[in-house]
Amino acid sequence: MYQGTLAGDSHPNSIEASWNGLVAAMASVIAPMNANLWVYDASGVRRALLSAAPGGTWLFERTLRFSGDGTRLFSTSETGMRIQAVP
Repeated sequence: MYQGTLAGDSHPNSIEASWNGLVAAMASVIAPMNANLWVYDASGVRRALLSAAPGGTWLFERTLRFSGDGTRLFSTSETGMRIQAVP
């Protein structure tokens, strides 16, 4: 299991760990390429840089969740809920 610091962005508002070793983190700001959702594997390697909501949309704090089987991520913003496959 990875122990250390994972890269992200300023204004983090949610972090979620899955039973399968994946870690996802979300920030309230719009990062490069409208990406504000990071997914890391158990070794600390970034697997994905995703958008949790359309550009300029405010993301709600503490709403990031993995599905029970660890294959999807759920996030909510002022435009609604987004469900994404975990890469």
